[in-house]
Amino acid sequence: MSAQLSAWRFAHTEGHACIRYTPDGNQILTCGFDGEVRVYRGIDDSDPESHLAGEEAFALTLTSDRFFVACSGTNKVQGYNLKDGTPTGVVTRFTADATALDMSLDGSKLVAGSDDTTLQLVDMESYQTKVFQGHSAPILNVALDPRSDQPEYILSSSCDGTVKVWNIQGENEVQTFQEVWLKSNDLATSKVPGTIAWHPNGDFIAVPQNDGVKIYARGSWELVIQFKAKEPLDKEEVMGSVAWSCKDPNFLASATTKGRVFIWDVEQKTQVFATQTNRDYSISDLAWHPKKYEVAMIDNQSCWGILNQMTFAKENQGERISKETKATDEGDLEEYLVKGQSDNGDELDPEQLAALMDDDDDDDDNENSFSISKIKRDTGFLSDDESNLSKPESTATDAKDKPNETSVAPLPPTKTPEPVAPAFYDVEIQEPFQPTATPVRLSSRFMVWNDVGVVKCFNTDDENSIEVDFHDTSVHHSFHISNAHNHTMADLSTEILVLACEASEDDLTPSRLVCRLFGSSDLTKEWSVELPGKEEILAVCCGQGWVGAATDRRQLRIFSSGGNQLEVLALPGPILALAGHGHLILVTCHVGMPLAGNQSVCFAVFDLSPRRRHPSSQFQPLPFAPNSYLTWVGFSDEGTPGMMDSSGQVRLLHHGFGSSWVQICDTRDTLKAKSDNHFLVGINEQEQKLRTILCKGARYPATTPYPTVALVPFSFPLCEPATEKSLLEEEYWKCDLVTRSLSAMESRLNQDLAEDKGEIEESQSRCLIKLFALALSNDHETRAMEVCKLMDTHTISLAIRYATSNRRMQLAQKIGALANDIQEEQERIEQERSQSQMSHADMFEMRSHQAGDENGDDDGEEHPHPRRNPILEAKLLKETPSGLTKTRSIIPDSQSDIRNPFAKQSRPGSLSGAIRKGDTVFDDMTVKSQSTKNRGSFGDRRIQQPSLKANKNPFGKQSTIVLKKTPNPGAKENDTASKSASPLSGFQLWLAENRSRLTELSESGIEDSAINIRGLEMWKELDKEEKEKYKSPRVPKRKMPDQPSSLSTPASKVPKI
Repeated sequence: MSAQLSAWRFAHTEGHACIRYTPDGNQILTCGFDGEVRVYRGIDDSDPESHLAGEEAFALTLTSDRFFVACSGTNKVQGYNLKDGTPTGVVTRFTADATALDMSLDGSKLVAGSDDTTLQLVDMESYQTKVFQGHSAPILNVALDPRSDQPEYILSSSCDGTVKVWNIQGENEVQTFQEVWLKSNDLATSKVPGTIAWHPNGDFIAVPQNDGVKIYARGSWELVIQFKAKEPLDKEEVMGSVAWSCKDPNFLASATTKGRVFIWDVEQKTQVFATQTNRDYSISDLAWHPKKYEVAMIDNQSCWGILNQMTFAKENQGERISKETKATDEGDLEEYLVKGQSDNGDELDPEQLAALMDDDDDDDDNENSFSISKIKRDTGFLSDDESNLSKPESTATDAKDKPNETSVAPLPPTKTPEPVAPAFYDVEIQEPFQPTATPVRLSSRFMVWNDVGVVKCFNTDDENSIEVDFHDTSVHHSFHISNAHNHTMADLSTEILVLACEASEDDLTPSRLVCRLFGSSDLTKEWSVELPGKEEILAVCCGQGWVGAATDRRQLRIFSSGGNQLEVLALPGPILALAGHGHLILVTCHVGMPLAGNQSVCFAVFDLSPRRRHPSSQFQPLPFAPNSYLTWVGFSDEGTPGMMDSSGQVRLLHHGFGSSWVQICDTRDTLKAKSDNHFLVGINEQEQKLRTILCKGARYPATTPYPTVALVPFSFPLCEPATEKSLLEEEYWKCDLVTRSLSAMESRLNQDLAEDKGEIEESQSRCLIKLFALALSNDHETRAMEVCKLMDTHTISLAIRYATSNRRMQLAQKIGALANDIQEEQERIEQERSQSQMSHADMFEMRSHQAGDENGDDDGEEHPHPRRNPILEAKLLKETPSGLTKTRSIIPDSQSDIRNPFAKQSRPGSLSGAIRKGDTVFDDMTVKSQSTKNRGSFGDRRIQQPSLKANKNPFGKQSTIVLKKTPNPGAKENDTASKSASPLSGFQLWLAENRSRLTELSESGIEDSAINIRGLEMWKELDKEEKEKYKSPRVPKRKMPDQPSSLSTPASKVPKI
């Protein structure tokens, strides 16, 4: 094949440009960065028509009477009249500049792509729009399914390096081709134009990639042909654009980023023409003439030319196809091939001909080789043994009617059969990422944004540095460092800055972890470590005193903040992301085979403190919305694990249901435009707010201007959210979520958060009372009783009072019975708690005696009775009742029956005339357990002084807690005498014999616990010889006041207790 390249014509200013033929082929339209659209009547037209469309024109498409342009600064697609260039109206709008356009053959549909990473399909009659989202970078090019009767797919290419196929009916992504070219920020900085094309009948798609072009089949999206240039391309030269011939679908044109043009014969799977233009610039766009063998092209300098006068050796394309059709056996085909090669001046020798005619298909790896038998099988012919040139699908009647007619289908066939569902399918697994980080491909990006500060990276031709800013300058001042190692990952805490980089492509530089300490007094505040072999870091995080790094070898390496290697844990799958908070680390990784379009990700939470109380040490599944992926994972300010997926749903780990998650917000509900997104940077449970950055028309925020953090309130996915009942329920569950989080935080940090919890519980009580009143107003007593089960004792008393005031006496009686059950349950819990604490005290006492025996404090004699520790008992007595005094009695006083405590009485013991005895709420209430004679009335506010008393009963029940209003001194003396009757030794013996003396030296009314503590201090001050007197166990001797005592300290020097 031969062709001639015309001279180049200047069209627009330097930059990306487009070129198109009109449907009749009489005119050529171009657009460029000067914002004009020019109409040429041919390559020699020196005075083209010019129409100003905007500041910069990015894309162009047309019909027979109109053309459509996407310009910068307008965020819209504008239509114009082809004859005079007058505007015809706006077709659609985006939140950013439109960058790509394509039109269906009949002009009924238009597809457009934008810088906001979205695509829109517009019906030109109704102007209804369908939006497609899935790319993570601006759109480079779009191509609409050429089947005008029923378009089914849309083809799109993006700066994120991918090519996607979209289903129009389902508005979803059906296929993605990864790493087609290098990633870029936008259309202006992209090194490839990313032009893609459909086969004219829609059976195949052409995608330029590296040094060739790949052809994929429709439906199955499998690779059927791969073209490669015969001569190798330059080092940085790649295929960037393709175009399919409308006149002859067997021809495909492609161009490179260095101005080289190729013509491919799809039927023969060969390269038929290649030429190097006299301009070494990237070809931005290609377009075939609709009726001629002619290709128009324009480069990124906005100069255009035409490749025309294409001729084929001796015979044109039609004669060649007819000749191949008549080749019905191997002899005819052999003669044709030999003749064709001879005519072209390439005579085949016998060895080459034998290799060519060999039926063994051993050259499948050579894209330029073919087999005669394979051609016959693919075109439908059978061998001579099976039939005489009959097609498998033809019937006997067809063969009889057309005995001499045969046809050879092109290679590959123009219509592929329906694909069979494979047993296994390819799954797109999400790549590892850093939470709150923007993509690495951006020249100016955020490496991390958390509650401590912000780390930014600048990677341009003039600068490669990292900037660290702190929200609180008292933690550390801002600083700027060089990024000599090309760090791509970072994390920040109040103690340390963690940086990490991957290994170089040539494996000369290993993956490195660098840590910079803030509060250290070391002269060298930075340390680094290189990973062994070819192991690469994929994710990093840090916390209080530790640093974590996950690698591609599925290992989690834990370092101390000083650089010591603490742990090397094996992960169950490829790492996805890490997050840290205090001593906790959250690990997410891929586990198992996910469903199509979904992710199978599991998480685990480990505690790196010395206690090692792991909240969730087993890997559990992470919940996702359908067809979504993970965009953020981390901890709330209170330390609760949280996550966000690409659908905008934010979830927190539910402390009350193990490893289950609860949705707290759907950020999509707060957005005005479909292309807007929330970039999550933090969660605060006490304020019930999300900290996000609103990204207009993008997924990630820009570093300049500095983004503003917005607060998004929690929103639970309840049914009928606008009703009063749902609003109260939402408020209650928000408070319940915070209460559970504070309880977990209190247990984890050993802090007293009772004040914060009290405020939240008060809000919960108000919500429950309102729900109770709402249920009564709607006559739903069953619902009211269910609400009462969520109340505490004080709130239940208010509910009984409200029910009584509303003349719902039967309901009040039921609530009173419920209150009785709640009090009994609380008493049982407190009783078990006190017994557990007593058992721990006894165990500690036994261990202390064993330790004393080992130290020689005992003479070896066995003690007939276990010795008790009065100090521990006094301390237990002081701590245990604190919880009991807060538990108020919720059962009213009664002798023979129970009365309504809220009924008005005219005199003590009698009821008012308004309420008769038969109508009393508590007449039929009975106590299910022990007698309530020691209980106060319901709502009694008096704080009673409790004491522990074990009541033994013959039925073997556990001891119960009895509340005594006033202590009985006689009982105390009897109890002391009973204790003194048993042999004692050591401190207990000394204390029993000197208690009276200690009481005289103390103030009146002092508690026994204070006396015991003071006695222990004096026991420690005694000499060893004095202690030896109390080593042997004996019954304590009661000393008279005038008898000498071991209390040698004068009374004047004994401090008051």
